[in-house]
Amino acid sequence: MAIEMIGAVYCPLSPRDPEHRLHGLLEQTESRLIFIHHSTKRKAGNTIKAIDMDSVLIDIDVQTNNDFVSLSSKAIAPDGIAYIIFTSGSTGVPKAMREPCSVKLFNLLVNIVPDKCRIWDLYGPAEATIGCTLYLADKTANFDDIPIGKAIPNYQYAVFDEFRQEVSNIQDGELYVGGAGVFSGYLRRDDLTARGLCMIDGERFYRTGDLVRLDSKGLLHYRGRKDHQIKLHGQRIELGEIERCLLDTSISACVVIKWDDDHLIAYVQSSDIDEEQLHEYCQSHLPPHMVPSNFDSHILSIGSFVYQSTLLQHVKLLEKLTKNDINLTQWRTLHIIQGATSFAQERILLDEQVRFTKNVAIYNELDALKVVQGCLSRNRLLTALRSVLTKQTILRTSLVIDNKGGTLKQCITDRHQTFSLAADLTFKNNNELYDIIDQIIIDPNLFDLSSGRSFHCQILRQDSSMRQNEDDEVIPCSDILIVAFHHAVLDQLSCDIFFNELCHAYNNNGIISVDDDSLQYIDYSVYEHEMDMMVSHEFWKSQLQGYNLERRLSLPTDRQRSSNDQRSGVASVAEIHFDDEISRAFLNYASAHQVTPFQLGLATFYTFLFRLTHGDSDICVSGLNANRYKSELENMIGMFVATLPYAIKLNSCWS
Repeated sequence: MAIEMIGAVYCPLSPRDPEHRLHGLLEQTESRLIFIHHSTKRKAGNTIKAIDMDSVLIDIDVQTNNDFVSLSSKAIAPDGIAYIIFTSGSTGVPKAMREPCSVKLFNLLVNIVPDKCRIWDLYGPAEATIGCTLYLADKTANFDDIPIGKAIPNYQYAVFDEFRQEVSNIQDGELYVGGAGVFSGYLRRDDLTARGLCMIDGERFYRTGDLVRLDSKGLLHYRGRKDHQIKLHGQRIELGEIERCLLDTSISACVVIKWDDDHLIAYVQSSDIDEEQLHEYCQSHLPPHMVPSNFDSHILSIGSFVYQSTLLQHVKLLEKLTKNDINLTQWRTLHIIQGATSFAQERILLDEQVRFTKNVAIYNELDALKVVQGCLSRNRLLTALRSVLTKQTILRTSLVIDNKGGTLKQCITDRHQTFSLAADLTFKNNNELYDIIDQIIIDPNLFDLSSGRSFHCQILRQDSSMRQNEDDEVIPCSDILIVAFHHAVLDQLSCDIFFNELCHAYNNNGIISVDDDSLQYIDYSVYEHEMDMMVSHEFWKSQLQGYNLERRLSLPTDRQRSSNDQRSGVASVAEIHFDDEISRAFLNYASAHQVTPFQLGLATFYTFLFRLTHGDSDICVSGLNANRYKSELENMIGMFVATLPYAIKLNSCWS
């Protein structure tokens, strides 16, 4: 209290900590004074001024007539820092292990304490001043799950899902704590502060990272840590549930981790590990997506904590052992200019040749951009475009049929050196503008893939009397920039990558980093052909087993369909937008039933088609998959999208 009354900040230190840790904490807080006593003198050192509390307390000459009124009148800001405490997460040094108060121990305690003794369950992280919820135990009840109770006075809480939407009583959600005791932030760690604190309705809340559930009585129940809950192949998985299942076997300790976004690995401690038995046990007690792919006997530290450094070394060994797994091996640049086209490119080119007429382009991808502030330089834009084409070779790659083998191949060209903007077009009003854009979209001559002309850029000028004296070098706010690609060289995710690099190149006078060893789309295509697709092929073949690929859904139409399979390209796209209320209800329903938004959306679409076709129960729809299954592909421009079939047999008796 005295420290705070003089406007200083109080920071408690543990005398049990080693000297190097204490000195490190003092350096972090930049403390100027430390209070010591007889048992902590040796740990203080000589680097900081210290006051011996023992000598102060026994000093007979100490003055007792201090002006406390004057001292207490020192102005202290309401939002000033009162004290600093260290958590294990901030310092990286874990706290000592203690025996947890388990449900079993709690029930035993209830039965042996005196009748007038009350047992409280107090919950709260250090960032919320230790205690923020409270529960008085009912000693007559036999607990399966001890609640952490309700918020204490001057505190409030909220329970949100991953989209910061409120969850219902039957759902798990992350606990947010607000109120008088919420901390101001981590000392000189603005990044952690921004991650841990947020504003809700003008109040500061701390994201605890703890998962809770609210029962019908308004009591909070602790469900575990959010960071121990992962998502694998679209399914939510609580790693602790897998670990608890394994601990029911003969093993004494275990840790389950997610590796490379594709595997679950269980590290177990046992004198005699039988991987096959553990795998069978998990299969009989857990859903398929929660069964670990690998089991390994690993040295655990005292207290059953895995040494992270050792674990990382083991993971490196795992990567070496699984070098035949395409997801765990790193692709290298092949430095080639010719190679096979990717499967996605083959599909698009075949589709364009067989199903669609040559009079209408169906795979022209176009973006119309308008300068919203200032103006652009035409020459600077051209320089930036050539820089991006230099880096992203797929945008200057030709796609041709090999006369010898009759197969499709791609060849990187030097078109980036001579690339230029298409001739400007003018428009008087929005109607003319939209007509021009529509004609560009369906222009079958916009691209020539055989020569590597798969990228198009053009300026649409607004016709105005005020433009007579304007320089053609300038692209003002009224003009439109058209950027178009052939779908065989670019998918939707690639558009964001392209425009980010274009903006960077433009803002840096055409300078953009080009790494000769960076992976290119042609490298991906070659590696794709080397992959063993047999397992994938058999899986999708089994999904379509029994489905008649020749039959068509009896959908209502507004005109007679042609007898052949050729498409005219004249089609429309219906977009349905949900408001916030429906979106929130949709996500809450998916979370409550442990399904992904995609699964729920697909089920909804199945039901819609079932009603639309008046009970056609055998339905197959196609869906798009980004297909960027490796980290090397995340920032690469190219066509990766895979079209996947989703077949189902519906039963009209289903509710």
